[in-house]
Amino acid sequence: MTNFGFFLMSGAMSHYFGLAHSFWAMCFIANTYAVIIHDNRSIFKHPIKFHLMQSVFCWLGPAVIVASCLYIAPPGYKFVSVDLMMAGAGSTEMAYFAVTLPMQVTLGISLCLLWSIVWHLRKVQIVNFFVLKLQLHIGDQNSGANEYDFKKALDILHLALLVTVL
Repeated sequence: MTNFGFFLMSGAMSHYFGLAHSFWAMCFIANTYAVIIHDNRSIFKHPIKFHLMQSVFCWLGPAVIVASCLYIAPPGYKFVSVDLMMAGAGSTEMAYFAVTLPMQVTLGISLCLLWSIVWHLRKVQIVNFFVLKLQLHIGDQNSGANEYDFKKALDILHLALLVTVL
């Protein structure tokens, strides 16, 4: 294999698998989001259907991007280091639109979904903590809990919910 073929194959393979990795990470986070936030269990009811759709998206999406790089701007890839150990996009525009932009989009979507998951779990944890405290406070017969204490504890729970929403 010639030097030209090596850097072409090396650049295309590293580009493809880097994009595929970011696409798959986004799909896994989207699955987690669907299960935790929306309580959507259809992923478990029809796993082959969902896996097939995600496979098409996560394997063919990067393949289309890499193929377009090879078709639009041949050869598409060149060595980007002096010691010829790394091949990358052949032009600055291709590096942005075919490498950086798809990774930024998938990373941005993934981070937004992860933020929503963490925020939801944090809110649930705070609510569960205050509900447990409320149950312990009301259930404690020795403390002489009355209706005023119940309203006070309920106000604290509402305040905690308001803080987590903001």
